[in-house]
Amino acid sequence: LPPGLPLVVDPVLVATSGAELGDASVVAAYRDHVLARATVVTPNFDEALRLTGAGPADPREDVALALHALGPAVVLTGGDAVAPTCHDVVVDGRGRVQTLEHAAVPTTNDHGTGCTFAAALAVHLARGADLIDAATAAQLFVAAALRTSADWRLGRGRGPVAHTFTPARHNPPTQEK
Repeated sequence: LPPGLPLVVDPVLVATSGAELGDASVVAAYRDHVLARATVVTPNFDEALRLTGAGPADPREDVALALHALGPAVVLTGGDAVAPTCHDVVVDGRGRVQTLEHAAVPTTNDHGTGCTFAAALAVHLARGADLIDAATAAQLFVAAALRTSADWRLGRGRGPVAHTFTPARHNPPTQEK
């Protein structure tokens, strides 16, 4: 990895459907080899629980901080198709915690949202945005993709998030430093 280039890791361990996608050896590989090299990790809550050993009743902020203790900054993503608002917990490289709220997009076409978020986050970090601005821009991108695919009817089960749209050019809101 070239110096200064951010490494964003989306630990694909648990699908939105709840299906486990990696066994204990994959979790150990993330913990022992990958996270220490990562700039930021972007798990969903279930993935963060697997990586930290925390329990589902533990506060999201505590789980994010436990993950940060393994090395990287954290964006603990929080989508819930029935809640009106999602909450992403961000722990920066210095261990400061901030929660970013954004409107939920009601849809079952959400397969790939975590990967899409991580890719958008990486783009904005590589362009020089700080973590909060990059996470905010990634949220906006994923929300637009979800709105695009919200009404698609493709086969059975959870459908894909749209990657077939041209996002509006925007500058993410600047946070007070």
